[in-house]
Amino acid sequence: MTPHPPRGPLRFIFRPRAAPSATSALIALVMLPGIALVAAGCNVFGLAAQALPEPDVPAKYANLHDHSVAVLVWVPRGLETDYPSLHLDLTTAIQSRLQQAQKNGRRELKNATFPHSPASLVRFQQDHPELDRSPIATVAPRLGVQRLVYVELENLQTRSDQAVDLYRGSATISLRVVEVENGQVKVAYEESGLTSEYPPKAPAEGVAGVGDALIYRGTVVQLATGVAYRFYAHPPANQ
Repeated sequence: MTPHPPRGPLRFIFRPRAAPSATSALIALVMLPGIALVAAGCNVFGLAAQALPEPDVPAKYANLHDHSVAVLVWVPRGLETDYPSLHLDLTTAIQSRLQQAQKNGRRELKNATFPHSPASLVRFQQDHPELDRSPIATVAPRLGVQRLVYVELENLQTRSDQAVDLYRGSATISLRVVEVENGQVKVAYEESGLTSEYPPKAPAEGVAGVGDALIYRGTVVQLATGVAYRFYAHPPANQ
């Protein structure tokens, strides 16, 4: 047997690990927020989605831009007796809201013009009472505009139906848009049975101690805003 040389004492060689580089440390710091987000799960994304605003409600008729526009309102004689300024008030409120939307940069109203003042439009109707019995498609060309927004007011009241001493404004209208192009006239948009209530969140039976004047003004403004919203994108009602 061949003798083996005696073994020496066992030796352990310690090789220290290199310290992490600055780059590695930076990567770890950058990844920490991401890891935390993953650990949080879908709740983070759910909260973010809730924080996002709802998209605008699109226009129902978006072709007033680059055209001349007039607003004409028809009011039943009984309502004219009850509210002598209603004709002018509603015409003015609708046109002013369209013009304000144009100033705010709404593309649906870009380059639209409003050649007639609300007072002149009301005076035109007063000077031609026979037009009340004429189809609106025959009236539009006489105004010299390319787009006529025509509103027929069916009802407006400032008192609740449930109690005469409680206040709740309500109104119902029909809406048409008449296009006049190259001698051709057509009703391009039509909607009926549009309603408006003021105050919007008041109880159905109405509220006490408000007064007819305030309810009247609020109802006209609310109604005009609803009409104008048909012609440009706008935030949802809950925003």
